[in-house]
Amino acid sequence: MDKKVTFAAVGVVMGATLCTSSIRSIHLITPAAEADRAGAAGSAAASQPRKDRMHRFNVFAAALSGDGDRMITGSVGGEVLVWSTRPIVPIRDLPAPASRGKISALALSPDGHEALVAPDWKPAVEHWNVEAGALRGQLAAHTGRTTALAYAPSGGIVATAGSDRASAAPAGADDAVPALAPPVVRLWKGDHRLRELAGLRTRIGAIAFNHDGSLVAAGGDDGVKVWNAASGSEVASYDLPGESAAVAFRGDDVCAVSSKGAACFSKRGAAPVDGARAPTRAAAITPQWLAAGTYDAIELRGADGALRATLPGRAYAILGRGDEIWAILADSAIAVRAGTAASPVLLKVPQK
Repeated sequence: MDKKVTFAAVGVVMGATLCTSSIRSIHLITPAAEADRAGAAGSAAASQPRKDRMHRFNVFAAALSGDGDRMITGSVGGEVLVWSTRPIVPIRDLPAPASRGKISALALSPDGHEALVAPDWKPAVEHWNVEAGALRGQLAAHTGRTTALAYAPSGGIVATAGSDRASAAPAGADDAVPALAPPVVRLWKGDHRLRELAGLRTRIGAIAFNHDGSLVAAGGDDGVKVWNAASGSEVASYDLPGESAAVAFRGDDVCAVSSKGAACFSKRGAAPVDGARAPTRAAAITPQWLAAGTYDAIELRGADGALRATLPGRAYAILGRGDEIWAILADSAIAVRAGTAASPVLLKVPQK
């Protein structure tokens, strides 16, 4: 396991009571302070982006580029926007080529120049050139539902997780939830399927590559599996009750957060994260942080598992890289950098 790291506590008040137990200090980055960092124009855009580059519907999914410079967000109405992260400013929107519906999964390439967009219950994953704002094509990933996406660190390989339809929907049953086959992870290069990784049950909630792309991990219901990306052979299998919300590598260890708890796994065995409350569907793991969202708060824990801060609000996605965490709520984002929480940035047009 990683050695212990000590952090300053973080917090932000957002129309709710801030949990102060175990919090030693509270820091907020005000718009004025952000202006000192990024310039007055950048700060104004970060505090409230232009309304033509904001979501109109609640945000439901998000992902981060490998370098942490960009994030992508998707809404229940099918909108997809790409943002810079330092500060949070919209870059461009990726308009729907057809009726998308709710976005279930997203991914950005390591450099943030490409994006994968998975509309819920659609058989194709959209492949976008972010710089040009152009649709490059579609990946026939899963005929039932795609639930997680990831780029390898090199950017050449992508992983999709999801389920195929077990059978064709009966006539007149368009609104019925179809029967699904067991979920799988599929590895792709371009539109060519390289291999399929199976063994998890029900829904796969998260997938991740290790630092060099040689291993891929996925978390499903009640378990986490690790495969060799080149051969497709299973390397390890771990038990973790609940539905996985996040999985990530910490060196040679694999850490996961589920709806019932959190743990890190290694050759030495499992190390539960004591006290971690069950998240709804959002969590993030970095070498420095483990962040998990409950129905009403986001808990941030250090690498030693100790609670460092609690941010009020329900996160629909939590993104992390190094010492940075981004909590994505239905209408806003909170950036936490080096022990300091910024003021919330609007992602959605304010309701009148």
